[in-house]
Amino acid sequence: MQRWILGEEHSNALASTNSLAICYDEVGLSKKAAQLYKEVLEARKGILGEEHPETLTSMGNFAVSYRGLSRLKEAVQLDEKVVEARERTLGNVEARNGPAATRKILGEEHPNTLALMANLTSCYDGLGQSKEAVALHEKVLVARERILGEEQPDTL
Repeated sequence: MQRWILGEEHSNALASTNSLAICYDEVGLSKKAAQLYKEVLEARKGILGEEHPETLTSMGNFAVSYRGLSRLKEAVQLDEKVVEARERTLGNVEARNGPAATRKILGEEHPNTLALMANLTSCYDGLGQSKEAVALHEKVLVARERILGEEQPDTL
């Protein structure tokens, strides 16, 4: 309905399409999910650009769907692209109190970047690249312990 009223590339319509893809994934309709993730990714690339946080999230979702379809090489390529972009992408967000209150929103140790890097370790492992998987997993663990704490669920 939102796609019809707002247009297929409206942010709310894309969010709804992404939610539908998640539902498809959860009920085992992986191919349908992957197609929807791809549609959302392509739309967001065109609207927001290659390195916008929402585009990168969509790319990560598409990589997850590839892992679910046992397309590990494609998943690795997407995950690596997302991790590299997140490490490179720094942004300043003006807080409600004005421009003096800015903060770094992305970078190598942002929790979303660390989650993507953790996903990449499972792809490396699945492809038999154990050394790469272990090295990246250790890097993620050290960063998560420092940033999130040793007792945080993502660290455990």
